[in-house]
Amino acid sequence: EIRKYASENDKIWFVSQEDNGYHYWITKFNVSPADVNNRGTYTWSMGESFYEEDRWTRSMTVQEWIQILRSHYDYVALYRLNDYFYEHYSEAFENADDISENKVYLVDKDSGLLKKCGE
Repeated sequence: EIRKYASENDKIWFVSQEDNGYHYWITKFNVSPADVNNRGTYTWSMGESFYEEDRWTRSMTVQEWIQILRSHYDYVALYRLNDYFYEHYSEAFENADDISENKVYLVDKDSGLLKKCGE
């Protein structure tokens, strides 16, 4: 799905909530040389830590996430979501009803909002 929209020069934020990283690393390899979540941190899950050894989840507000996306990313790829993501990050999307797993969203550089690709 990512390759349909993103080019090799694009920067992609990959989301896979409560994940150990398996899907992140597979995706990173498959879309290479595109840059996936590579701004000095390997995080793909957002919110508070979901388990004791969780080093991959990054705590941030939706406003912080929008600013990071607007400044540094071209697309967001949603792989696996949970209730926490829907409750805390839906404000980042142009249309919250369009949020779904296995979809790619364009980062609108003007508004900072995410627009579902292909529709």
